[in-house]
Amino acid sequence: MTDNIEIFRDKLGKVKERFRANLVEKIARLRELDAALERTAHSERFNLDAARELRQIAHNLAGTPVGIADPQMNHRSSLLENLLNSVLNAPDIQRNEGYLAEIHELVASIERFANAPVAPDYEFSPPVRVRNSRGLFLVDDDREFAANLADQLDHFGYETTVFTNPEAMEAALATEGPRPAAILMDIVFCEDDQAGLRSATRVNNIPGEFIPLIFHSARDDLATRLAAIRANGRAYLTKPMYVTALVDRLDELLGVISDDPLRVMIVEDDEILASYYALILDQAGLSTQTLANPATIFDALIDFRPDLIVMDQYLEEDYLGSDLAQAIGQHEQFFDIPVVFLSTETSIDVHFNVLAAGGDIFLTKPLRPDHLVTVVTTKAERSRKLHALAIRDSLTRLLNHAAAKDELTSLVAQALRLENKTISVALLDLDFFKSINDTHGHATGDRVLLALARILKQRLRKSDVIARYGGEEFLVILPFTRAAAAALVMDEIREHFASVELAGKGARRFRSSFSCGIAELEQVPDAPALLEAADRALYAAKAAGRNRVVIYSPRETAPADQTPAAPGSPDPGADATIHSKRLHDDAGSRGTVGNYDASAAQPMPPDRLKDEFISAVSHELRTPLTGIRGAVGLLLGGAAGELSERARELLRVAESQGERLSGLVHDLLDMEQIESGRMRYRFGSCDFAHLVREAVHAAGEAGAASGISVELTDAPEELVLPRIDPVRIRKLLENLLHNAVKFSPPGGTVTVQLTRGINRDGRCVRFAVTDQGPGIPVEFHERVFNKFFQADGSASRERGGIGLGLSMCRAIVRRHGGRIGFNSQANAPTTFYFELRDAEFQLPEL
Repeated sequence: MTDNIEIFRDKLGKVKERFRANLVEKIARLRELDAALERTAHSERFNLDAARELRQIAHNLAGTPVGIADPQMNHRSSLLENLLNSVLNAPDIQRNEGYLAEIHELVASIERFANAPVAPDYEFSPPVRVRNSRGLFLVDDDREFAANLADQLDHFGYETTVFTNPEAMEAALATEGPRPAAILMDIVFCEDDQAGLRSATRVNNIPGEFIPLIFHSARDDLATRLAAIRANGRAYLTKPMYVTALVDRLDELLGVISDDPLRVMIVEDDEILASYYALILDQAGLSTQTLANPATIFDALIDFRPDLIVMDQYLEEDYLGSDLAQAIGQHEQFFDIPVVFLSTETSIDVHFNVLAAGGDIFLTKPLRPDHLVTVVTTKAERSRKLHALAIRDSLTRLLNHAAAKDELTSLVAQALRLENKTISVALLDLDFFKSINDTHGHATGDRVLLALARILKQRLRKSDVIARYGGEEFLVILPFTRAAAAALVMDEIREHFASVELAGKGARRFRSSFSCGIAELEQVPDAPALLEAADRALYAAKAAGRNRVVIYSPRETAPADQTPAAPGSPDPGADATIHSKRLHDDAGSRGTVGNYDASAAQPMPPDRLKDEFISAVSHELRTPLTGIRGAVGLLLGGAAGELSERARELLRVAESQGERLSGLVHDLLDMEQIESGRMRYRFGSCDFAHLVREAVHAAGEAGAASGISVELTDAPEELVLPRIDPVRIRKLLENLLHNAVKFSPPGGTVTVQLTRGINRDGRCVRFAVTDQGPGIPVEFHERVFNKFFQADGSASRERGGIGLGLSMCRAIVRRHGGRIGFNSQANAPTTFYFELRDAEFQLPEL
């Protein structure tokens, strides 16, 4: 910041030097014009030309900013300008010699004050350290929560540094490193339930630091909220905290939604004065362009597209700013651009006339720099917001359908004119969006749209055009980008979006995905054809399994005049994705980037067809199932009045079977995530023995109805593993224990052991659960962990289940780098076990 101030001072010094050099010429000209008027003192005709030129020079000098000129010079110049206006507007008093004497006296006083030393009149803000505009400090002693939140914020483009105590965060602020854009602070810490508030107070007292503070806490009482406000907290979020709600506040506080600096055009015939205004506004973070010749204003407006115009009322060659404002207001492209007038004019009648002609505000010169910045920034921001309402989607703030098509047409025309056809278009469509709305509600669907919109804005370049094309469909225009490069960018965005945890109905969380089609201008003749090609590639991505990126490639054998299929219509070869490159990330997220060639149709493999069918059915079952369960619950709750005991009994049966069916659907959806590689894992340190005890307790309660007991016969008091996902491990334990209870006879006992041992990989921990069931015949051993497998079809009908539990268990264990197996034979107890590496060994990164 200090360097920036020095640069500004240097530029301001150069403006002052130019003004001084120009002032010498103006003072000399003032003397010449004054002498010319003196020579006409006794003539019949007053020298009107000399008077007009003298008035123009006085006008320019009167508006010179204080700090460059002496205030007394401004005052005398303003008096001279007003006097000459009276003379020029009243012919009957033009020969009054008293006016000439007064003009002569004012010119002499202007010359005297022009040579007076000038004190600086620009105040600089105190130096502020460099900030990382996407950097956050997260202070929370819950390591698992902090790591998960930091990972989620990363998908929205924020760089998060985690601290487990306030002291460590304050020590980081004391270094010379970049400042964070905001601090996310818990209130309660282990050693002190007010530690977060006290730390915030200390941060607020650091000189020159103005870092927004966002508090998050499990507390939701008024006293704590008021204490957070007194500690200058800009926001307060309660745990459990949804990342989308946090990103909403961050975007709002940090202003990341604005795309580029506000643009201001300065129409001023005094070059030095225009440079001064531009320098002040540039220093405040605005983008400026100066215009001295009003005759070229429409061309300048087309090229620069300003949010606001700053204009003098009196310009050279008899141009009036009010006339220009009217002409701009009558132009259909520019009628909504506000105009701020700057002038030495003090007449209230002139002010009203200017406002009536289309001006928004009239400011009198000379103007303080901070006043100029405040007025221009406020008016320009309002102008941009109003303009955005007309061309932007009200939910996502992205361009709307019509504005996006106009922008694409303009960019394509420019590319064709420059013979540079490197423009790519990507059409994105959210997968199963109707199911999200039906399951979680339309408010949740809106949050999904907002999450994708934010990731697109934060992951793409400012030169890229992003639009909500309609419903759950988005359009991205990437200038100067080939299709292959665009595909890599969009696939990276796809991976980030698929990893974001979204808040669903109640406490439920879920993830979403999108499919994407990409086309390049070189492949097609114009903008409509480019959109159509991208749409056909999107259709191919949907048909090939969703959650992937597909590049359009026209048929090599098609005749040149062949008409492409209408957007969204089936294409004979649109069900094939060839030359695909599979991408895998740490979390197992998998997608496809490939070329869609309509001439290379291939039938979908039977296994793939089966998986697609199961996935579609599972998603579509959730909506009616949710409705059925809700209706049954309302009936049992008395929504339709009193029920007979028989009706209540039948509804309880329906409720029970609905819960069973819901469990099966959830298993299918979990398996789909595992198969597609979209199941996200959150690895961290965890007490494995504690998870086992929780799972055994829950299984014992479930088995009690059938008289089946679940006993933990051997386990250490504590067994910490360095890298496991507690959510997935809990699901693994639940499936194995549920399976053991399900196949044990009434009154039987399920035994569980958790021990340390050694296997071929070294030291390990071993979990084993033994039932008293009928055992598994040897001929079925090889297929036990296969999907949809049951050793005995009658068992599945009697005890429920569709044979997915063990398949999921195997996937979870493998993802943790472990081994799973079983020991069983017909008519004998069965033991299922899995082994993970012991805490003494560091689990390698997968």
